[in-house]
Amino acid sequence: MQFNSASFLLLAMPAAVIGYFLLGKLGRKPAQIFLVLGSLVLYAQGGWKGLCLLCCSIAGNGLLCLWMKKAAKGRRAILWLGILMHVGVLVAYKYLDFAGEIFGNLLGRTLQFPQFALPLGISFFTFQQISYLVDAYQGKTEGNTALDYLLYSTYFPKLLMGPIVRQDALLVWFRAEKGMEADSDRIAAGLQRFVYGLFKKVILADLFSNPATWLKAPEATSVELILAAMAYGFQIYFDFSGYTDMACGFSEMLNIRLPENFRSPYQALSMRDFWKRWHMTLTGFFTEYIYIPLGGSRKGSLRTYFNTMLVFLISGLWHGANWTFVLWGALNGALCIFDRLTEKYRKHIHPAFSWMVTFCAVNVLWILFQADSVGQWLECIRSIFSFEKMSVGGKFLAASVTPALNFLFALPGFRSLWAFSGKLCVFCLFGGSLALCLGARNTAERTYAVNWRTAVWTAILLILCLTCMNGNAVFVYNGF
Repeated sequence: MQFNSASFLLLAMPAAVIGYFLLGKLGRKPAQIFLVLGSLVLYAQGGWKGLCLLCCSIAGNGLLCLWMKKAAKGRRAILWLGILMHVGVLVAYKYLDFAGEIFGNLLGRTLQFPQFALPLGISFFTFQQISYLVDAYQGKTEGNTALDYLLYSTYFPKLLMGPIVRQDALLVWFRAEKGMEADSDRIAAGLQRFVYGLFKKVILADLFSNPATWLKAPEATSVELILAAMAYGFQIYFDFSGYTDMACGFSEMLNIRLPENFRSPYQALSMRDFWKRWHMTLTGFFTEYIYIPLGGSRKGSLRTYFNTMLVFLISGLWHGANWTFVLWGALNGALCIFDRLTEKYRKHIHPAFSWMVTFCAVNVLWILFQADSVGQWLECIRSIFSFEKMSVGGKFLAASVTPALNFLFALPGFRSLWAFSGKLCVFCLFGGSLALCLGARNTAERTYAVNWRTAVWTAILLILCLTCMNGNAVFVYNGF
């Protein structure tokens, strides 16, 4: 069940909040068991096979943690056995076809492996299971009960698409002294943030989903491809950032605080700065569990560059089994290395120029991120920089009309304005979204006042989202 569905908004979310605090009056355990079971029920909406895999992953990881705890020797071997088990399952579900393509090309024959339907959130819950296993090896899970482990493993808001959170950072909130007491102010603030995230997804991200498809349209002009690249950049940002806001907002209603995942990434002045702002919990996971154990930046420049490139290659593969993701990771790694090499020379460059170069580089790489092949990406880049056609056609404008714009058409004067200059309206939408990314405060930094004005504003946004909601609009990161 997705956050952007009427069934979740009108049934599951109220039932979760009310049931959690009502059972909390009986004690922590009943409320927490309710949360575990509710999370499994919500996850099961994506298919029973995925639920079986999740349960097997949790059970297998739990047994390894118990074995490691009781073992007098060989704890490191158990750790690596568990890591290989999780990575092996991830490879089986995500990368068998890709491996078959690679080895088939090397052997000069076609290799076919069994195909499995990709369970929702497999990349995210696999990484978090590995994180728990490593913490168990380091003795950081002492005192955790079986229920604590189940809460960490199944907690629905972060299960499908993160944020990726460590067990101690999450469980501390379940153990808080007043964690079982409903706080009307926190519920109201959490609801406001949830609705802001829903607005990002339903109104903003879905607004750009149709124009973004023109990156693969053979008849697209250079200007349309540029706009489509920006549209995809806005779509993936508002989509994933919106999900994180909904996860954090929902958790806030339950007196639980999840880590932040975004800090105005499109304001970055370099690629390294961008990756410190975008999907921060994934960056933190790779830094803690791969980059630092490999030596980080402590073993000389060459080792630093090697570690950086390896992390980005793994990050690219984590996102998907395609050469496009491998190249995307490699190019991001190369640009981050270039940032390190030129850092002292860029101090005198105007920030506006640094921002423009970074923003353009990010969007060029977003094209590769969603391309079906490297060749398709190269052809798209060639078409953009050929500047052969500089017009915006009626088909592109028609693709920009979404339920949100249809809602605006009902407002006095908007339909006439669109008829007079649809191009102007589209450019204003793109310009307004860019201004929002560059000028608005981060959602986490906002002060969520509780008064009648914010209540009315939240209700208006919620009604608008329900009116414009598209039941078929899935989150971009659902595919990872």
